[in-house]
Amino acid sequence: GIYDKRRLGRILTVEDDEAFEMARRLARDEGIFVGMSGGAAMAGAVRLASELDDGLVVVILPDGGERYLSTELFATADKRGVGLKDVETRKIVLKPMSLEEAVLELEGGKARFLVYRDTASEKVSLVYRLDDGNFAHIETNS
Repeated sequence: GIYDKRRLGRILTVEDDEAFEMARRLARDEGIFVGMSGGAAMAGAVRLASELDDGLVVVILPDGGERYLSTELFATADKRGVGLKDVETRKIVLKPMSLEEAVLELEGGKARFLVYRDTASEKVSLVYRLDDGNFAHIETNS
């Protein structure tokens, strides 16, 4: 194989809470939808970069966030409504709305993707706009 652990210069430990927070931050602030491993990789890269005076840090984000929609990573119990990123201010706005209203927000170009949690059924969905302008929808049970 190509992986040789004897060649590693350093191993960084990233706690679960830090990895979760970074994964949420990547989704919220950058529009990059990763899972816990991706959050851990980026948290480690940020930590390493903060120790450097100059140079370049490259990080590989090893997973996507789709399979984590029904977990505490993205479906926190204290959040209700739909989080939309305002394209002008780059801030997340939490709006209580139906899935149909959320899709209208996407169609209007106000968001690229959103995570929607139906408070009645507790189902969690990811709705996202494809490059061709169409929409895709993934639904999971929480």
